[in-house]
Amino acid sequence: MQTGSQPILIIGMHRSGTSLLTRILSESGVFLGRNREGNDESEFFLWLNEWMYKEIGASWDNVDNFKFADDNYYRRVSNVLESKVDSMLFRYYTGFKRHKVRYDSSFVWGWKDPRNTFAVRAWDKVFPGAKIIHIYRHPIDVVKSLMVRAHETASRPLSFRQKIKETLLLGRVQYCQSYRVKHADEALKLWSDYVAEGIRSRDLVGQRRYFAISAESLILDPHRTLKSIFDFLGLDVALSDKVKLYLNSVDETRAFAYKNEEAHFVSDLLKNNSQAFDLAKSLGYCD
Repeated sequence: MQTGSQPILIIGMHRSGTSLLTRILSESGVFLGRNREGNDESEFFLWLNEWMYKEIGASWDNVDNFKFADDNYYRRVSNVLESKVDSMLFRYYTGFKRHKVRYDSSFVWGWKDPRNTFAVRAWDKVFPGAKIIHIYRHPIDVVKSLMVRAHETASRPLSFRQKIKETLLLGRVQYCQSYRVKHADEALKLWSDYVAEGIRSRDLVGQRRYFAISAESLILDPHRTLKSIFDFLGLDVALSDKVKLYLNSVDETRAFAYKNEEAHFVSDLLKNNSQAFDLAKSLGYCD
């Protein structure tokens, strides 16, 4: 699809710092959508990504069916995606910036959604010059964060909307956000799937359009990390006072928080999953 400039796709496993990166980029002048939901995900592109997942029988916490996606799937899906982006519905994302997205070659825009990770192949057909920023985090920290969130959602009382769904059997009530990631070994497998797929996107789009960072580097050394990101995006911007204030408020203990866990939990979990261990080691996480 022809636009003034090609978008930025922020990819990475859930609970890996995608929201942190999105907020910083947004405050630094990158347009990431007019309508964004609570996790800073563009509602327009989230809608399209969720449709794409449903079409192949996948969900954010069960991505196995993407292993069987063929050229026919990606051709049909990308045609639908392009038609939606080329329609008036795209205004839900652009708002009054539609002209800039369409025609301004210097306008920097994109969207964040961890689901982008398994959607890169389709979006690359729509936007063949899109840049990919892949952010990853230590697997144990991701596992713990997923488990905590899953248990929290499972223990919450039902909302009025959920009660209506339950009574009328309308769609998924969502008693728990994910039953799978309540189990540490399954959450770790999911981390492996996402990170491995994120790395594979580098082979798809090429090194010049792919940039990877760790959440830990963004938290512990934000200025140097952000300079590298800005250089990759071709941005010549200085951090605003608002961004600096936000960075100062980020809890540094979020980086390598797993070190506060019992040592046997960390070692046993990784040792029981050789794929995750090897992947974590390749990212510099395991000695």
